Amino acid sequence: MNLERVLGLIAIMSMVASCGDGAEDRLTPPVNPDAALASSNDDTGMRSTPDGTTAENAGGPSDGAALAALKPDATRGASVFARCRACHVLEPGTHGIGPSLAGVVGRPAGTLGGYAYSTALQNSGINWSKEQLSRFLENPRQIAPGNKMMFVGLPDAQDRADVIAYIESGG
Repeated sequence: MNLERVLGLIAIMSMVASCGDGAEDRLTPPVNPDAALASSNDDTGMRSTPDGTTAENAGGPSDGAALAALKPDATRGASVFARCRACHVLEPGTHGIGPSLAGVVGRPAGTLGGYAYSTALQNSGINWSKEQLSRFLENPRQIAPGNKMMFVGLPDAQDRADVIAYIESGG
């Protein structure tokens, strides 16, 4: 293996490592392909789950009622966002490895100009409501299979609520 390849692998491993401390790998169960969202879309253009629900209204631990019961803390969310900062910024019009998250709440997924989104995210039919962001942040691979985000997720609902509040505040 030549030096250039080794350095490239080290760079990729560093980016992956910067997405968290690895605790998420121990806490997040592997994605069950049968439970993951199917690749077909329903009549509304939303990606459907095997039981017929859509990505937008799929239930689970981060449904709207559970999220509404939490008290989001944007200040605490700033420290949680440190896990995201390796790839994302909150400055409008500026992208890192991932797209800018400025104004993400309320925006359709994969539509911000100037960033090359995965086909999976562009075709997901997701609209980034707080509830949908929470579902995605809990397990990005399950909500939009095939997306480019290497982050394994935030299993803690309070962490997700806090980081969403921080993102909404604009940092």
